[in-house]
Amino acid sequence: MSWLDVVPTFLIALTLVVLPGVPVAWALGARGVTFVGISIGGSVTATAVAAIIAPWLNLPWQAWLPFLVSLPVAATGFGLRRWWRRRFVPPEPALVRDRWPLLVTALGAVAIPAVLIGGVLVRWMVLPEHPTQTYDGVFHLNAVRLILDTGNASSLTLGLTSAEGSFYPAAWHGITALVVQLTGVPIVVAANVMTFVISCVIWPGASIFVARQLFGAQKLPILITGILAAAFVSFPLYLSAYGVLYPYLLAVALAPILLGLLVSALGMARGVGMETPGRWLALAWVVPGATLAHPSILFALIALSLPLSVQALVRHLGRVRAEGRMRTVGIATIFGFTAAYAGGALIWLNTATSDNSWLPHLTVIKAAGEAVLNVPLVRPAAFAVSALMLLGIVVALVVERHRWMVFSWLILVFLYVMVAAWPPGVLRNAFTGIWYNNTQRLAGLIPIMALPLAVLGTTALIRWAQRRVRTARTPGLDREVAGRPLRAWAAVAITALAAGILIPATQTGAVPAVEHKMAAQYRFSEKSHVLSPDEVAIFEIVARETPPDAVIAGNPWNGSALVYAYTGRPALFPHLSGEWSDEQWLLAEGLTSATAEVCEAVHSYGITHVLDFGGRKLFKNDPRAEKFPGFSSLKKSDAVTLVAEQGKAKLYRVTACGLGTSGSDE
Repeated sequence: MSWLDVVPTFLIALTLVVLPGVPVAWALGARGVTFVGISIGGSVTATAVAAIIAPWLNLPWQAWLPFLVSLPVAATGFGLRRWWRRRFVPPEPALVRDRWPLLVTALGAVAIPAVLIGGVLVRWMVLPEHPTQTYDGVFHLNAVRLILDTGNASSLTLGLTSAEGSFYPAAWHGITALVVQLTGVPIVVAANVMTFVISCVIWPGASIFVARQLFGAQKLPILITGILAAAFVSFPLYLSAYGVLYPYLLAVALAPILLGLLVSALGMARGVGMETPGRWLALAWVVPGATLAHPSILFALIALSLPLSVQALVRHLGRVRAEGRMRTVGIATIFGFTAAYAGGALIWLNTATSDNSWLPHLTVIKAAGEAVLNVPLVRPAAFAVSALMLLGIVVALVVERHRWMVFSWLILVFLYVMVAAWPPGVLRNAFTGIWYNNTQRLAGLIPIMALPLAVLGTTALIRWAQRRVRTARTPGLDREVAGRPLRAWAAVAITALAAGILIPATQTGAVPAVEHKMAAQYRFSEKSHVLSPDEVAIFEIVARETPPDAVIAGNPWNGSALVYAYTGRPALFPHLSGEWSDEQWLLAEGLTSATAEVCEAVHSYGITHVLDFGGRKLFKNDPRAEKFPGFSSLKKSDAVTLVAEQGKAKLYRVTACGLGTSGSDE
């Protein structure tokens, strides 16, 4: 399968993350860039909420179900917006609508990072059907198969690794399952295509959305945002391969939409394109979807929004004091603000984990340096975009309406320093336990604020150069007639020159470094961490030769767990870790012995076949991978019979426990 072959799949996936949110975005009065941003965020909400509602209505998971949510919400939102506007909101100044030149610029601004980021992903994956070679990828691919098999995509019951089912944010899984349903492509292909959609379209689009709120309906910052959206290695590039944390990747890509909506709702946007009620309703609509993509993003928003909310609060109190309403409106506002953030802090502290699997590995100075130079986890430094970001910090400190951006960025830097350098303990857990004290996850948040600051610095630099051109004398030309068009063209040339310099300047150094470092996460060869071509060939034999109700055993740490995603045959261990029963552990430890207890477990679970993928495991010398001796040394066991062999990968049929050798494989 070539990349050209998956273009229709890409377009369908893109439709699924835009179209369901369109009715609500339109009903709330969004237009232009804002309309697209709310449509994307709203589509995720419609999909995630529909997936929760569908089982209650006994409806199997299908592509039309998100509209079952979005259409009634659109009608309700339209009515609420009109009622709120008539009853409570005084007439507002004329709204600033995005014109076609701005929309065309925004489209081009998305295309630039789509090509740059997409080029890295193509070089990583090589082909669309190459699987991710990562720990979390096993869970997520198998979870999509579970949704397809059960028709249930609810985040409340995605129980792949627990007997009872439990909460797991399933927005990404639900969308990916719909891609498979509508296109018929393998799950691995659908997952890779979704990575392209998130990294190449949602992230740049969301970044342009927040730029529209921060900088107004201006083409220059929109264009610069597109160019610089591909300049940060910690997101989306690193997280496109690390984990792979597909749900978290989606959530962080949506974060700028949440931030932009909050900027707009608090009245801090420049050139607002929506009325006040529409802004608040849009924020309330998009938050659940991002949360059901990955709940930690809600806590990131709480942290990021604190400086913004404080600055908006100070502005608001200044207005109500001037109007003589401080005792009533002012006190109520302060109380509401304090209660909201106190509640958020309480939930934060009670949600954080004490998991310290990822230990600090840097000094405080080095961690801060990595954050400032925008190279968490890789070398060399991203000097170009970091210099522009630092310039943007200076500009933001001077321009009052942007000042909060500096402090929001500092909060993200603080969280990264805390997780990367602070000793394990109560304090570290309190601040970063929400993210499992994982350096990579917090590194991925930094571009949310570093990008708009870099855009602010770049825009200020380009406009300074344009002003110099406009005020320069033009010898031999009439300044009132010939000079103006010449200077206008010179300003355009400066913008084009800046764009031409920015792209290569930001794509050297750190970007090739992360590409080299993370390439192994998609390497598909005999040296692959999880799955090799020979093992995929065995999966094809499993799909062809085993009955549909066959249950396949194997050590999940050598890739055999992915038999479920590839073939639909349930794996005894569908992930590398989970809540396994005593019978499962009995089989893991003693299948080759075929004792009476083992045979009882074999019949209880319906085990028919066993995969032996050799001694290669995902992580070297990991004691967790050694807890499955019952699936090794199968060649010497009388309990199984070899069915197929491809290189070092083997498929055995269980012939002990009264199953005999006559069991059909057809």
